[in-house]
Amino acid sequence: MHVRTSLLGILLMTAGMAFAPEASADGVYGDFIIDYTYIAGHHLDGQPGPDSAAMDIDGWNGFGIRRARIGFKRSLTPEVSMDFRLEASQPDWMSSLGYDGKTASTATPFVKDAYVSWAVTPSLILRGGLQADPLNTVAETVWGYRSVEKLVTDLHSVEPSRDLGISAIGRFDRFYFTALAGNGQGDKSETYKGKEIYLIAGYIPIPNMYVEGGMCFEAEAEGQNHTTIQGLVGYNGPAFHGGIQYASFTRSFDDDTEDLDIGALSFFAGVPVSPAVEIIGRFDMVDEDPSADNISGIHMADYAPTNTIIGGVAFTPAPNFQIIPNVEYVSYGTPEEDGTETPDADTFVRLTLWNKW
Repeated sequence: MHVRTSLLGILLMTAGMAFAPEASADGVYGDFIIDYTYIAGHHLDGQPGPDSAAMDIDGWNGFGIRRARIGFKRSLTPEVSMDFRLEASQPDWMSSLGYDGKTASTATPFVKDAYVSWAVTPSLILRGGLQADPLNTVAETVWGYRSVEKLVTDLHSVEPSRDLGISAIGRFDRFYFTALAGNGQGDKSETYKGKEIYLIAGYIPIPNMYVEGGMCFEAEAEGQNHTTIQGLVGYNGPAFHGGIQYASFTRSFDDDTEDLDIGALSFFAGVPVSPAVEIIGRFDMVDEDPSADNISGIHMADYAPTNTIIGGVAFTPAPNFQIIPNVEYVSYGTPEEDGTETPDADTFVRLTLWNKW
């Protein structure tokens, strides 16, 4: 009852979430991200892998396809449209070093989006199918550099980036909202009868500024559920874009199992210094995350708090094409478990190529 009341209260207090900027033209579209990565240090360096061989990580370098997407958008009537998109990526660098057994593999496509949208009125859209998680929509637009790194909430899988369900998306003057009921399984099929409810609402006090809050609740497997709360203050103007994002994730159990609580705070910004050059930066602080070792491409320590610094320069020599030298540095706080040594820092130096069409 308490969770239901909280969900209703957030919806009534903030009442609304904005339509995310999307390509509206019919036809084929897509993008890709290609990286050259040099690992200047990692907390797992030298530790034995599953094949009992030492993982010689420091100094490892290589090229990889981090993401490639292609989609098709079509208007079926003036009010009804559809969107279908595939995504693929190569296995991350750990697969070449023995973390999961040394395997090389090609990028395998999977369905990223598959939904139909109905504009009931100019201010209200109903959408059904596999679609974006509304917690990330506006924040990702303000950050603007998914090509460099996912949002902190997406990176730590606070919630899946996609869900399969039905949503209502509205914009009324300066207020906006999204309400989504989905499986809670991301782009995977349902495995239990529980569902996840997302409620996100926001306000635009001045042009290009977003103040929003949201909550989602999922009844997971029998005897456990989780609740996520998120807040964002962001500005997305031509001379500056940036913001502050906060998220709190709590998994609760009916028995005596201790609740899992993870808090995350992210500061990010981008400042153009010329029409073709922009300086970007981000700082994330995240509590000890037991699933952090599963983060693709980084594999953070799962037994200590993390502090992540991301910095780079984005060069745009042509529209929709960027060359981005960047660095991602992860340092660790003191582990909660007494006697556990603080992990060494992780340092990734990258050259990222990004293009969309």
